[in-house]
Amino acid sequence: MINDNIIDKNIDIDDLDEDVILNDDWLKNIKKTNELYKDYYKDNVYYINTFFIYVNKNDKIEKIKSDHYFLKEKNKLLRNEIVELLKHNIVNNHIRYNLLSMLKYNIDLDTHDIKPFLASMTQGKHFLVNIKHISDIYFEPTIHMFQDLNDIIFVLKENSLLVKEKMSSTKKIIMKNICIKQTKKHRPIHIQYNI
Repeated sequence: MINDNIIDKNIDIDDLDEDVILNDDWLKNIKKTNELYKDYYKDNVYYINTFFIYVNKNDKIEKIKSDHYFLKEKNKLLRNEIVELLKHNIVNNHIRYNLLSMLKYNIDLDTHDIKPFLASMTQGKHFLVNIKHISDIYFEPTIHMFQDLNDIIFVLKENSLLVKEKMSSTKKIIMKNICIKQTKKHRPIHIQYNI
């Protein structure tokens, strides 16, 4: 039953019993504790790191390019995003590369698994996965402090064909009039070649 005195707007808070006043210190403590541990809670993946590893014909790494990439959909790298990334990075220093391998690195540890994982780094889950087909790639939500470790790695092997800077331009050869003399009875024939 509600006490009528509490509902009355004219009552001074100092006149109320200690039991009636709401003590919200516990709520402040919970918020403070949650703030301390927020790095250990899982969160959706909104961005990943991209790595392009360029391998030459002799199977030696020539260059590694890295960048941050913001996903269009949370926890998912779409197929068309992969194709665009490859289009923009398949040529490096006028050398064309072919996709050799695609790898996903996604740490999906739960909060209670961190301590055992750190105690024995050799055991536990394998976070590096070979992607065999170009299709949507899903990333599991990751503990906030591991968000920077979610990666997509493209290994590119050098193609034997060189890429020309201006592939669309064509070479035009124009031959001027060529005069071929015939016998005295015939006039010279003028031939024009346009190739």
